[in-house]
Amino acid sequence: MAVGFLLVTTIPGREEEVRAEIAELPACEGTWICFGAFDLFVKLVEDDENELTRCIVQDIRQLDGIRDTTTLIGAEI
Repeated sequence: MAVGFLLVTTIPGREEEVRAEIAELPACEGTWICFGAFDLFVKLVEDDENELTRCIVQDIRQLDGIRDTTTLIGAEI
């Protein structure tokens, strides 16, 4: 199982709209609006790392209203 956390910066005023769109994705296990350097904190879970990467690159980063993302992928050690 692959777990990722995505830190999202949105275009000002689009936080709730982007959050709602991401929350509809099957891989999304939680979204939180945050204050500070990022606007959203997202937890994603997929069966494998390739599918997680696809979700981030194709499903999320292409959404209208997103300015920037930072991705953290969890590793089993």
